[in-house]
Amino acid sequence: ARHAMPTGPFASSAGVGRAEPEWAVLNKVVGVCGEDALFTSGEKSEAPLVLPSNVTDGDLSSLLKETEFDLLIVGAGLSGATLAERCSKELGMRSLVIDKRGHLGGNCYDYVTSDNIRASKYGAHLFHTSSEKVWRYVTKFSEWIPFDHRVKGLVRDSDGKTQLVPIPPTQETINLLKLAGGSKEIENEKEMEAWYAAQRVVPTDKKTGLPRPPKNGEEAALSLVGPDLYEKIFKHYTKKQWDKYPEELDASVLMRLPCRTTTDDRYFSDTHQALPRRGYTRIFENMLLRDENIAVKLNCDYFANKQNDTLPRHKLLVYTGQIDTYYASQGLPKLEYRSLRFEETFVEDPGLGDETEDVLDGETNDGVVNDDSSGAEKTKEYFFQPAMVVNYPSPDVPWTRIVEYKHTPNQPGGAAPGDTSIDTRDTSNGPGDTGNGPGDTRNATRATGAARNRRDATNRNGGVPRCATSIESGTNTNSNATVKKRRRKGTLIAKEFSTAVGEPYYPVPNPKNRALYEKYAALAKQEKNVAFVGRLASYKYFNMDQAVLNALEMFENLQENGVLAPKRPPHLFGEGDGMK
Repeated sequence: ARHAMPTGPFASSAGVGRAEPEWAVLNKVVGVCGEDALFTSGEKSEAPLVLPSNVTDGDLSSLLKETEFDLLIVGAGLSGATLAERCSKELGMRSLVIDKRGHLGGNCYDYVTSDNIRASKYGAHLFHTSSEKVWRYVTKFSEWIPFDHRVKGLVRDSDGKTQLVPIPPTQETINLLKLAGGSKEIENEKEMEAWYAAQRVVPTDKKTGLPRPPKNGEEAALSLVGPDLYEKIFKHYTKKQWDKYPEELDASVLMRLPCRTTTDDRYFSDTHQALPRRGYTRIFENMLLRDENIAVKLNCDYFANKQNDTLPRHKLLVYTGQIDTYYASQGLPKLEYRSLRFEETFVEDPGLGDETEDVLDGETNDGVVNDDSSGAEKTKEYFFQPAMVVNYPSPDVPWTRIVEYKHTPNQPGGAAPGDTSIDTRDTSNGPGDTGNGPGDTRNATRATGAARNRRDATNRNGGVPRCATSIESGTNTNSNATVKKRRRKGTLIAKEFSTAVGEPYYPVPNPKNRALYEKYAALAKQEKNVAFVGRLASYKYFNMDQAVLNALEMFENLQENGVLAPKRPPHLFGEGDGMK
């Protein structure tokens, strides 16, 4: 049976995607921040730019006779893009960025579906940072809008009834799950602190009886939240995510659990929390495609070209892939990673069935209107669930969470209420055009002007276009046309399943893997003219801001000391969010 769908996005009186006012005010991101050079130059599309074939064909033959590149960068994600951009802007160095995938942005890649919904190919990404350096840097390549990520979880209370509760736990979580005892409810921070103190199980040394640090994830969780929350929220969720119970994982995995004593239901507490107004892919387009010193080749496998001796000459290799793959010939065991599988479903409005609607180009998304009483927004569209992310911690369902992308305020046409300048025109070539989702013809939408003037894109720079010559905004003769597109009424959801196969997302932190990584790291130290950068090369989960900061610090090291190497070891960046 179909259930009733919520009638609006997750919001508060502070706005769509915002926490309650007393917590939303802690977010330093106010209004629209930053600069989107492509948009400023006339590119009004919301979808990723469709790149010319000489960028996406994976063929390096045209570059073999070029002068030597300063950097050959393997990977077009955050680490590689940051180093390419900084080395060009500050030192005038020339880089060739290659990626085996058919798109920019690594795991940050997002796109616009044929139903005009911005979605992420590799799972939801939520940017948050307390680093002013990182925030100043990322605002050079995108406009950003505030977003206070809040997660709900479906959890059984003490009576066995399922409740929708905030995660991480807050006062509301304890009260809804009836964990304070009988009908008693926690009403303030002092009572919450007392509840935690009574619940926590601190590990002790058997000989001395004194408290000691947790030895594994279970001890860490019990020392932070106690047995009730551990059993209901964290134990089985961890097993589904890692295929290991907490006791089989390093304490560090569970030590990052936030313990809220307030009513603050934000998932993160960083000073800057935001979403890129036109998606994450736009950041990389601005970083890499508008620079004469940066060449890009996609669908280009480093190892295949190395074996075929078709890599262009370069002074320094920057490698952002798996370190164990780089040393596959050494005969060492593979490092362990967890991956994600996404089961996407378009859920139609239960009251409309297969009905579609005509949408005029430029119309704001989903019929969003302002609510004068609160400053928030309401929508005529239906939603599947009451929040962008709903976790399923219990062991009786195989998925870990469901993500509903439409809750985000950076959906096409919805980033700035009342702004009708955004072009959401569907100019796909029809079947076979996979520009916005590799291998997915459903998502074939084409960016305004992205396929034009390609004849100028292939000549000046050895056959590899730089955006300044290959993507010229505002020259489409139909740029002012009013176009109708068909859009089904409903919403896109993605169920997430953790798996041991597929794209490597998360290093599995335990003593065995850590010892194995140290062997690989020792090999890496012996390499000349090779820099290992990023989470896969460091076998360390970096948040997005940590990946950027690590790359910025490596560049500073190059600028100051002539060495492209980390200023500090990866573990000193602290624990990343990991799987959420």
